[in-house]
Amino acid sequence: MAALPAARGRGVGRALVERGIAAAADAGARVLWCNGRLDAAGFYLKLGFEIDGGIFDPHGTGPHHRFVRTIEGRFPGGLPMIDHVVLNVRDVEKSKAFYTKALAPLGATLVATFPDWAGFGRDGKPTFWLARREPYHSGVHVAISCDRRATVSAFHDAATGAGGKDNGKPGLRADYHADYYGAFVLDPDGNNIEAVCHKPE
Repeated sequence: MAALPAARGRGVGRALVERGIAAAADAGARVLWCNGRLDAAGFYLKLGFEIDGGIFDPHGTGPHHRFVRTIEGRFPGGLPMIDHVVLNVRDVEKSKAFYTKALAPLGATLVATFPDWAGFGRDGKPTFWLARREPYHSGVHVAISCDRRATVSAFHDAATGAGGKDNGKPGLRADYHADYYGAFVLDPDGNNIEAVCHKPE
């Protein structure tokens, strides 16, 4: 739903959202979400929504965020510390091909693209972005969490198989803590991408 430009600023959009919240509550829903324009973020935040995920263009109508709230008006599970990360790369297509393979064992897929941008994430939410813009990044360290050590190893195999350079084979890093199991691979621009599991096995 959307309010036509001529109707904005008159409370029409607020009334529509509040009617939707009430209807969802009557139907027994617990969580609501919607896609909204970046320039409408203030509108949704005032209505108890929080931004959930990075920037994407769902219908070719311009950049959007996903907004979410519970019926009670709270973000489910609390806000994540980091909403999204962007790596500036020299060649988006080359990096996109690398990360499509490297991140697959971690459950992350390509979920959003627009010119010179590509967003990867889990559950349809883009949280890891690539952008062709200067200054190009090299040496950035990004660690992605896993729930099993086997997944860490699968990431290392996939990433090196996709052309990444081994920067630390899968294994325990007891200097960090007793159950820190990680693997490291350099991406096409030399960024240090890690998969890590903190669970004992």
